[in-house]
Amino acid sequence: MDFIVKCCIIIGSLLAFYTLPVQAETTFYRHKPEQIIYNGKSANSDLKDDNEFLKQRIYIASNETGNMPKSQINVLRAENAELNTEINQLNRELADSKYLLAISNKSLDKLKDTSDEYTELKTKHDETVLMLSNQNEKVDKLEDEITKLLRQQNIRWFFSGAAVFLLGFIIGYSARREKRRSLL
Repeated sequence: MDFIVKCCIIIGSLLAFYTLPVQAETTFYRHKPEQIIYNGKSANSDLKDDNEFLKQRIYIASNETGNMPKSQINVLRAENAELNTEINQLNRELADSKYLLAISNKSLDKLKDTSDEYTELKTKHDETVLMLSNQNEKVDKLEDEITKLLRQQNIRWFFSGAAVFLLGFIIGYSARREKRRSLL
């Protein structure tokens, strides 16, 4: 079993190694919207020999035209010019997009900075609100205690005054003077 797996891996590696250079030499050129040129030959033309196919390959980018008719070359050059203008337009749009991206990144960084400050302020605000609610609870408890103490103090003073009045009444009643008689 291990031998079969090793053989498959070796064969796959060799196939990948030898097919990559062939794939790298394959190039596609657009001639007309409905026709594709594949290494200088139309995709639907009959190929006699691979060597002949490779010999007749064209490179439009380096202006090697081979045995192509001038009308076809002019059409390809016109299309090449159109594609170059399209590429230039796309490059300008790319530059504009990069500029907008840079501006967006700057505003994002600024927003992150301000959001950090905002979150910091929000946490401080929440802490302060919590402290304020705790202080308000303490104030309410202390006000309740003060009212209870004032009520108790008023009650004490009332009973103290009542006690002094009763004590004075009792002392006054017990220390009664006798009536004076007139001498006449």
